[in-house]
Amino acid sequence: MNKKNIPSSLLLLTISCSLLPVSRSHASADLTGTYDTQTLSSSYSVNSNGGVTLTFTGDTISYQGSLSRDGSSINLAGPDSDGKKKVMMLVGNKVDTTYSSADLAGTWYGAGIKTPIKGNSNLANFGYDVDKMILNADGSGSSTSLSTSDSSGTDTFPAGTITIAGDGTISTGSANDHLFMNAGKDVVFHFRIAPASGEQQLFVNLKRGAGYTAADLAGTWYGAGLKTPIKGTSNPANFGYDVDKMILNADGSGSSTSLSTSDSSGTDTFPAGTITISGDGTISSGDPNDHFSMNAGKDVMYQFRIDPASGEQQLFVNVKQGASYTAADLAGTWFGAGIKTPIKGTSNPADFGYDVDKMILNADGSGSSTSLSTSDSSGTDTFPAGTITIAGNGTISSGDPNDYFFMNAGKDVVFQFRIDPASGEQQLFVNVKQADNTTVIPVNGSCGTADGTAVSAAPTSNLCTSGSASAVGGSGPWSWVCNGLFGGTNASCSASPDKWSLSVTMAGNGGGTVHSNPPGIACSSGSTSGCSASFTAGSTVNLFASAVSNSVFGGWSGGYSGSTTPTGITLNSAKAVTATFTAAPKLKVGTKQFSTLQAAYADTGTISGSVIKILEGMIPGTLTAGRSIAVQLEGGYNAAYDASGTTTIVQSPIKISAGTVRVKGIKVGMQ
Repeated sequence: MNKKNIPSSLLLLTISCSLLPVSRSHASADLTGTYDTQTLSSSYSVNSNGGVTLTFTGDTISYQGSLSRDGSSINLAGPDSDGKKKVMMLVGNKVDTTYSSADLAGTWYGAGIKTPIKGNSNLANFGYDVDKMILNADGSGSSTSLSTSDSSGTDTFPAGTITIAGDGTISTGSANDHLFMNAGKDVVFHFRIAPASGEQQLFVNLKRGAGYTAADLAGTWYGAGLKTPIKGTSNPANFGYDVDKMILNADGSGSSTSLSTSDSSGTDTFPAGTITISGDGTISSGDPNDHFSMNAGKDVMYQFRIDPASGEQQLFVNVKQGASYTAADLAGTWFGAGIKTPIKGTSNPADFGYDVDKMILNADGSGSSTSLSTSDSSGTDTFPAGTITIAGNGTISSGDPNDYFFMNAGKDVVFQFRIDPASGEQQLFVNVKQADNTTVIPVNGSCGTADGTAVSAAPTSNLCTSGSASAVGGSGPWSWVCNGLFGGTNASCSASPDKWSLSVTMAGNGGGTVHSNPPGIACSSGSTSGCSASFTAGSTVNLFASAVSNSVFGGWSGGYSGSTTPTGITLNSAKAVTATFTAAPKLKVGTKQFSTLQAAYADTGTISGSVIKILEGMIPGTLTAGRSIAVQLEGGYNAAYDASGTTTIVQSPIKISAGTVRVKGIKVGMQ
C-alpha cells in the first residue's frame, strides 16, 4: 500500500501469557547481547513461577515481565527478581520457512502495463504484455506471449532462473525486479524498473487452479483500472482510470457501477452470456481485445484491454468480496507495488513514477511503511492507530476520499487506486499479504493465581491477566492453565481435565451386573445407582459384565462395541456405554427356542431321537405326548445351554398316550 499517502507509526502488540514450565536452549545468535551492562548467554529457561530465568555472564536472574511484538522481534520487559533493574531483550527470531520452491510450480497467467519512467516522455516506452508461464519448482520454465506491444513468441529459461525465499520474496537475479507472493500462494505482483531504457512495468500474475465453473463468477467484485496511451502514441486524453463495483451472476449477466472514473459514470447492465468462464479458468467477454484470468482461490481477477482504435490500454485488478471482515484481517506484513501516470488530459513527465513498499499493519490501523524501491522519496513512515480501517464488507479507508481500497475474500490481496487531481497524478497499487512466518520462543508471563492449580469447578476469577476462559469439558478436578496467544493482544485460559466420566446403561429383557477395575462402577439391572464414575484422563478402565441366572450377556454398545468381558475402555473423553442382557429361552430343540413343552414337542415331528433341552429351575405347562416316536427331555441346563448340572422341575403332569418319553435331570409329576 502506498506509503507516501499514509502517515504511519509502528505499534508494539503487548501480550500477557503463561505456559507450563519448559526448558529451551537456543543458538547464541538468538539471545547473546549486552543488556543493562551485562552480557546475556545463549540460553534461558522458563520457570514455574510465571517468569523466565536468564543466564548472564557471571549472573543468573529470575525475571518476570511482559511480551511485546516488533515485526520479527519479540521483546521481554519488566523488573528482575530484586525489582531494581529493567531490561529490554530479544527473545524471539523470525524463521523464514513459510514458502518453498514448490509454491512456484504451476501455470501462471499474467498481464502487465508499461509506461515511461519519471521525467521521461519516450512514446516507445508505453506498452503491455499478456503472458502464460509454465513454472517448475526448480525455477525453470517457459513464457508464451498471448498478446503484446513488443516481440511475441515463447521463451524458455533454465533451472535457477526464478527462486523464492522462505518469506515469499521471489528473485529473477535482477536488482530491478521486485516480486512478492501472497499468503494463498496464487497471486504474485511483479514490478520492474529499467532505467537504461526509461521504462517501468507493473505485472499481476495469477496461478491457475482446477475445476472452474460458472458459479465461480458469481458474487460482488470490486475493481480498479489504469488507462494509458498505447505504444508510440501520446494523446493525453488516453490517460484515465475506473473504480467499479460489479455484481456478477453465474449465467454471465450482471451490472457494473462506477465508484470513481475519469470518463462516464453510472451503472451498466449486461445480459446472460456476456461473461463466461471455461473449466481451466479462462474468462471471456466475447471481445478479442479483452484478456482475463482468475486465480486458484477464485477471488482475484485481472483484466487487460487493448483498444488500438482509440489508442488506449487498460490494466484492471478485481477482487471478490467475502462474507465478512474484521480489523484483524488488516494485521500482517504486506508487500505492494504501484505505478503512477499523469491523469487524463495531462502529460507531465514528472507524474510518471512508482513505489515498491513493505508495510507492517496492525489490527488497530497503525503501522509503518518502508520504501523498498521508489521514483520519489524513500525511507520509513509510521502512522497511528485508526489511520487504516476496514468495514464489514471489506472496504478499506485511509480517511482520504481520493483513496480506494478493497480486499479479496481470501484476505491476502488488496488493490489501492489513488487519484490526486492537485498534482495531476493517478496511481494503481497491488498489495499482497505475506504468510505468517514468525515463530516466537515461549516465555512465561503473568497469570492469575488459578494458573497451574487443580480446581473442582471452573474458576471465575484470578485467571489470565487478560482474555477469557474457554469452554470446559469433562468432570473436575481440572488442571487450569493460562496460555498466551503470541502475536495477539490477549491471553486465554483453558481447562485440561484430570478426569473423564464413564457411565453404564443396563438394557435388555434379562438381568446382570457390571463392575469396573479400577473400582468405581457397580451397576445392576433395574437400578441406576453406581452406574457412573470418573477416572483419570487417558487411563484404561476394565468393565466386567456378569449375567444373573437364566440370562446371558448380549454385548456392549454406545461408546464401545463388542461382546468380550472384561473389556478395556481408554478415557480420552467422556464415554457412555450400554450393556445388554437377554433372558435365556425356557426350552431349545437344536438351535430353536420355545417357551412351552408342548410347542417344543410339536416341533420334533415324526422322527425318534429328538432331544428337548430345558432351562434349570421350574417350567410351567403340561405336555401331551401322542405320537409313536421316542423323545428325550433333558433338564438343568444353564442359560447358555452349554452345560447341564442341576435339575429342572416340570410343574404340571406329562401325559403319554403314544410313543416314549425319557427324562434326564427332571423332576415331574406323571399321570
